[in-house]
Amino acid sequence: MIPPILGYTSAVALACVLAAAPLAFGEPSADKPATERPSREVRPEQTEEGAVPGTGPALQVPGILLPARVGLDVLYAPPPQGRFGLTPSLTLSEEFNDNIFLSSTKKRADFITQFTPGVSFAMRQPDFRLIAAYSFTAEIYARTEELSNVANRQNLVATASYQLSPLASLNLTESFSYNTNSNAASISGISSGRQNVWTNVFAPSLDFRLTPRTTWHVFGAHVLERYSAGGSQDSDLYRIGSGVDFALTPRVGLTGGYDFAYLDIRGEPAVLVHTPRVGGTYRVTPTLAATVSGGPSVVVSDRDTIVSPTGSARLIKSTTWGAMSLFYERAVGTAGGFGGPSDNQTFGGGVSASKLWPGLLLDFSPRYTIAKSENIAVSRTDVNALTLNLSASYQLARNISVVGSYTFFNQQTTARQDIVVDQNRVFIGLRFGYPIIIY
Repeated sequence: MIPPILGYTSAVALACVLAAAPLAFGEPSADKPATERPSREVRPEQTEEGAVPGTGPALQVPGILLPARVGLDVLYAPPPQGRFGLTPSLTLSEEFNDNIFLSSTKKRADFITQFTPGVSFAMRQPDFRLIAAYSFTAEIYARTEELSNVANRQNLVATASYQLSPLASLNLTESFSYNTNSNAASISGISSGRQNVWTNVFAPSLDFRLTPRTTWHVFGAHVLERYSAGGSQDSDLYRIGSGVDFALTPRVGLTGGYDFAYLDIRGEPAVLVHTPRVGGTYRVTPTLAATVSGGPSVVVSDRDTIVSPTGSARLIKSTTWGAMSLFYERAVGTAGGFGGPSDNQTFGGGVSASKLWPGLLLDFSPRYTIAKSENIAVSRTDVNALTLNLSASYQLARNISVVGSYTFFNQQTTARQDIVVDQNRVFIGLRFGYPIIIY
């Protein structure tokens, strides 16, 4: 069954996409580094040169991440150069999955034949920029035929920026994900077994330059998670906030702000989170930048009021062969479909090598999440989840690339007893993409 995208995808972002053209994904050209991909992480700031693997427009939404990358990089290849670019694509792949049910007791392996059509679109104007893409995957299982479906996975990502004036800019990220492997769609990267999972992140922000050295930010986000299994908890997280950046020197900056979050989790009382933040940025070298911010989160509910630490840190490095990044994020959120409000710590990063060899693109994206239920949670579950994803593509011809990836997933869940789940997934396939430069 194909899930109703329109029921969960932001109308604003989808309107931008549909007004532009059909979307899709193609293969990066051999001489074009992959630095214009929509970001999998909504980060507090973005260097213009795009030093982080998978960069997008600057956004100001602390405490919000996008799902971890799992499997082939079929969604994040950049469109061709040009003011208007459209790339239809088709990826034919084969997957080996040694735990298709994401179960600790019912492990079953299978070979899966996959067909992934998609489209990507890019619009670049002096004051407006849009990069958007959509793909879905039909799967045929060799042994477990009842799991075969025309759309077991769907993904849509759009990032847009608009220069309202020389002093003001508007940014937007929209990300929709549907997957039957729950860890691949969950915002926290946590598995709640094999089930249908829908997640959507809508994150706008406004930047306004008050003085040549001072910038004011206003940001917001809506994070939606829906699960088909009765034992999993649906949730909505709303976050709004404001902050100020001050350039102390050309290399050192100070930041301060406040954000407010509202957590609506099924079966749990409403939770309000107030977080003042302070921090700074430091450009160590022209190619290395570091940011850090943090503060106390006051968590308020009908059951109790508690204080939980919140913080984030990032290290961004561009190299002659690609880019590297490390990040740490701690915030009050949800643990996938488990439990109530939780204190989530996420360690992650990325290494993207796009200039080692013409036509070759390598990407390594690790992420480790520690989710501990807050004392105010009605149902309490602690989860540790690790995702390691290594992907590669090589351009055989102008419009044909061979692609492959390996994903390792391991999770330990502590409720009434410890439950350990591990999964290995291997993908290999061919991608056909035909870039169309409209103008």
